[in-house]
Amino acid sequence: MEGATLALTQEKKEDIQVLLELGLTLLEAKIYYALTISGTTSAKVLSQTSGVSRPDVYRTLLKLSKLGLIEKVISNPNLFRAIPPETAFQILLDRKTTKLNKVKFKSEAFINKFRNSQLEHVSNIESKFVMVPSKETLINRLRIAIDNTKKSIDVVTTCKRLQQACNFLSESLEQAWDRNVRGRVIIESAEKNQIHVFKPIWKKPKAEFRTTNSVPTNIIAIYDEKEVFIFTESTSDIKQSPALWSNNDVLVSLAKHYFESMWTESK
Repeated sequence: MEGATLALTQEKKEDIQVLLELGLTLLEAKIYYALTISGTTSAKVLSQTSGVSRPDVYRTLLKLSKLGLIEKVISNPNLFRAIPPETAFQILLDRKTTKLNKVKFKSEAFINKFRNSQLEHVSNIESKFVMVPSKETLINRLRIAIDNTKKSIDVVTTCKRLQQACNFLSESLEQAWDRNVRGRVIIESAEKNQIHVFKPIWKKPKAEFRTTNSVPTNIIAIYDEKEVFIFTESTSDIKQSPALWSNNDVLVSLAKHYFESMWTESK
């Protein structure tokens, strides 16, 4: 019996968490949840079943009523009932979507406000070194680099990372090949089924790959021989490794020399 009670409590927590994620406050979620379980009931009973004080129950019922999530049955005492969950969830989703659209509009205005000043600031810096964090920020920076490339993309990486790059960056890579950008990549020797994953994207005649006998430990990507990404972790997934980005001539030249040496030795 004790185990069943614990399971029920955990299920209740998960259900209330869903309501919280849909935008209700904790009190609103508790009261709405209690009403869906109890059916039509009074504020007094709601207070007992939800563990919420009666004054808070009345205040919360008023808020839920304004949201359109409950109905009041006129009687003595007044009774309350929750509208069906499918209707309530749609109301909450629509409300959340409206809020997100407003935030999106404000975000776009914010981005446009600062975009030009940031570009001007960046253009005034002749060479720099930037640590790019992992995950979506890194993928976005790689996408921008590919989109801005006019001539060449040279990469030393692992087969696994190349597969992931072709997945995350497929559209940008396809557009680069359409612009006659040349792509070269060096990976370790791979099985045919592994090559099959990235070959539809990293494909001839615009893109080539060569293999080495060992897994590369220095992961780099060079764009137009003008900028380079040097990944700080060689064994993790592409999204999990931060990278040093630089357009410093000396560092780009060193990276280019490293790539060309490996390209010559690879097959």
